[in-house]
Amino acid sequence: MIPRFQTFPYICNKIENLMKESVTSFLNSLHAAGIRPEARSANYPNSYELNAEGALIGLNLSGLNLQRLHLPLAGLEELQKLDLSKNAFTSLSFEGGLPALTFLDISYNGGELNLLEFPAGFERLKYLYLYQSKLKSIDFTDEMPVLEILHLADNALIDFSVNPDFFPNLVTLYLYKNPNIGSIPKEIIDKERENAWEGVKSVLAALRTGWMINCEAKVIFMGNGISGKTTLSEQLRHKDHTFIPIPPDKRTHGILTDAWEIPLSSLSDDHPLKKKIKDSISNALKNDSKNNKKPSMPKTIRLNLWDFGGQEYYHATHRLFLNSNALYLLVWETATDCYLEYLDNENRAQEHHPKGYWVNNIETYSDKLNTTLYVHNKIREGEDYHSSQSEFKIDFYNPDNTESVKENLKDIKKLKEAILKNCTTLQNMGKPFPEVYDDIRGQLRKHPKYMSYSDYETLCFEMGKARGEIMNQSGQIKTVTELLDQTGSIICYRFRKDCPDSLKDYVFTEPEWITDGIYRILSPDLINKGTFDIDHIYQKAPELPPEVWIDLLKQFELIFKDTAKGCIVAPQYLPKNCPNVSSFQWATDDRNMQTAFVLSFPEFMPKSLFLRLIAEYGTLHVKNLYWKNGLVFTLNHKTIFADCDFENRKIEIQIQDKDENIAGELFRWFSDKIHPHTRIHSGKEEISWADLQKDPRYHGEIIRNAFCFAFGEGIENGIEKEQSNYDKEVKTELENEGQQPEFRQYKILMLTANPAGTTRINLDKEQVAILDKIEKNQDKFPFRKHKAVDKTSFKEETETYCPNILHFSGHGEKTDEELAKLGLINGGLIVQNENHNGYETITANQLDLLFEYFKDKGLRIHAVILNSCYSESQAKEIAKHVDYVIGTSTKIKNSHAIAFSVGFYFALSHAYPNLDIQGAYKSGRAQACVSGADKGDFLLYHKGNFFNYLDI
Repeated sequence: MIPRFQTFPYICNKIENLMKESVTSFLNSLHAAGIRPEARSANYPNSYELNAEGALIGLNLSGLNLQRLHLPLAGLEELQKLDLSKNAFTSLSFEGGLPALTFLDISYNGGELNLLEFPAGFERLKYLYLYQSKLKSIDFTDEMPVLEILHLADNALIDFSVNPDFFPNLVTLYLYKNPNIGSIPKEIIDKERENAWEGVKSVLAALRTGWMINCEAKVIFMGNGISGKTTLSEQLRHKDHTFIPIPPDKRTHGILTDAWEIPLSSLSDDHPLKKKIKDSISNALKNDSKNNKKPSMPKTIRLNLWDFGGQEYYHATHRLFLNSNALYLLVWETATDCYLEYLDNENRAQEHHPKGYWVNNIETYSDKLNTTLYVHNKIREGEDYHSSQSEFKIDFYNPDNTESVKENLKDIKKLKEAILKNCTTLQNMGKPFPEVYDDIRGQLRKHPKYMSYSDYETLCFEMGKARGEIMNQSGQIKTVTELLDQTGSIICYRFRKDCPDSLKDYVFTEPEWITDGIYRILSPDLINKGTFDIDHIYQKAPELPPEVWIDLLKQFELIFKDTAKGCIVAPQYLPKNCPNVSSFQWATDDRNMQTAFVLSFPEFMPKSLFLRLIAEYGTLHVKNLYWKNGLVFTLNHKTIFADCDFENRKIEIQIQDKDENIAGELFRWFSDKIHPHTRIHSGKEEISWADLQKDPRYHGEIIRNAFCFAFGEGIENGIEKEQSNYDKEVKTELENEGQQPEFRQYKILMLTANPAGTTRINLDKEQVAILDKIEKNQDKFPFRKHKAVDKTSFKEETETYCPNILHFSGHGEKTDEELAKLGLINGGLIVQNENHNGYETITANQLDLLFEYFKDKGLRIHAVILNSCYSESQAKEIAKHVDYVIGTSTKIKNSHAIAFSVGFYFALSHAYPNLDIQGAYKSGRAQACVSGADKGDFLLYHKGNFFNYLDI
């Protein structure tokens, strides 16, 4: 590494002036301080790289606390890589484009960077990283023809109105964690760690055909049953706010939706909402100078009111419709502001909950971008309430008391004013919206209940005809469908992961009709029974085929099918206690049941969390042992007991022999769903989930104590980057703070197969050789092996263990006479057959689908090594979904395969904490060549591209 001399800080302070003077002066000053060019590259802080002609081709100025920098063109014409990350820029500018630059990183900037402008001349820039840069605005004045990755996540961008034609080869765009961004709907960009380019490109293209101002928002009423939500909704929508009492038998069951339209002319010119709309039109026109037609002011504000039934048996479904771009009205009254169980007029068990329960419900299923108004309803004379900008009262309505009526109407008007004012906090309200999307949304409201997807496509095409056939463009229908789905205008599963075939051809145009059907099927007469059959569905909801309703209920995680009993189970309606204690004892006795982990909820445990666990794993039950608060089931031939203590807000997971893989799978299932306040008992300590996310140092301790590799390599908070000599694909927060990454782990899974009837190879010797090379760092490279792998265990072991490096050793054959001798038709990896008395292949096409599935599931597989003969075609398919894949071009001797592993894992271990796959590949190839292999025997693919061995 380059030494740091005492004079170096002085040089850092002079960088801006030196750069203005000349690059040569800058380099001479570095030399005077004893700084020399890095021999390998400019990948290290405070280093640079020159080519054979002496031109600067790599420069790393990361972590120097630079505040201002102007980059000249003179002297930087050959610069290819520039790392300016971890500085404190308040000003950064370019004199001109850098024509040879391919890689630029300005991530983790500590200063406020208001504007970053890219002039013309970045013809070769492929990778641009601006993650967590405190960037407010970015401007591209010309095309970036080869840009592939643009990382703008976690910034303060207020707009992204770029010309999509500037980026003809852009593949990946990250925009999540930009809470104030305009022009692009939040639902398009705010999927964390997901590529947003397809959706953003579609929206930008649609906006260019015509735009209007979105004046729709969602207002959700929450609170106990009989608290007055439905009456309040009716009164707000009524023109003169007349009080219309709701009879007890007309109370909300499930969810009611209504539209509340307010003429914009009824708002004063200085009203915050009207002002936001005017400013939005003005700003949009600045960014759309080609639009000759100025959009007119909208005529009405449309608020879609969602009134949620407060009855306890509906709580499990609330999460399905609470989203992060809505205004919430929490309606409560003094009389029911407590926990209380009671029987209603129909002799059904009901519950009241204190206000805090509903607050936590909202926080759990939405995010901090929401605004909640607290409405203290039915206040009587002398009753106090806390008044603030978010708290309001509604006086008790007494028709015989004129003053009471006047006060009630005055309170309603104040609440209406507050609702309209707070609508300005919703991101999509008052922002530009493609007119064609609004046309489609309007037409869909005229189609009752549902339509076929082909009819829906036709409707979209027709709406797009008047705007240059915009809906014929690739991705447009997918984008508008996902947007309308996420904002509650429709329900469509076609583009969701793992969509069942029965749902692909449906577009549900009335989401409230779907909820009504669900509540008719999951009717209160199932309480304390929890099971029903297909006849029940025919009777309650005959409008759709039963299999469609069943798949919808499964998608909502509300049911599972008990094939043994031939019934459908709704966990929320099951009895609270174990149905058969003797069966429970039989299922758990003498099985070494041990507590793997306990989740405790100090303030709030969502009603639906444990019910969703039952819906997920209920099909694996043992002897019908499932009830509202418990489930006994099996995974990988091990018994698991999941126990929920609602009263004390705890969930305990006991696992036979405390199996590490099962513990990991179940904890990962919970990790996506639990509240940040949740506390985790790991056996020796108790921590909060929020602390775990913040401090990766907990990961290793928890893995060792209880969760047994449940976290894999930990929570990744980094940025994926392309670099030539070693991988820095994930920079964790710990590393960014300058600490040693001593807790980082890279998990290795070795799958082997040597089926009967194939040539015997010494796979154990290869395992011993690998373990020997990683021995010094074995805690950093957890190793797991599965012998005699078949198709099922290949998938399940990978999915359960979640390796970072997947290593297959065994046979791989061509489709030739060798394969014919084995009686196989298609080439591929040779594995055990189902009965483990012969062999079969996992073909290249099957591997393509399998690793696509792994990627969709979120597995962080960084490298796959196919240490088997003729694995080139398999490697090509896997490389579509995994960053690094190593295969072979010919028949490989066992000794050469072992030699490659020896060299590969020797280099991998010594490069730690970096995951230098390319360097390890070269080491393994050299070791194999020393043993007699040819250079071209082992092949490397990186992000789908073949690396010619002559080039590296």
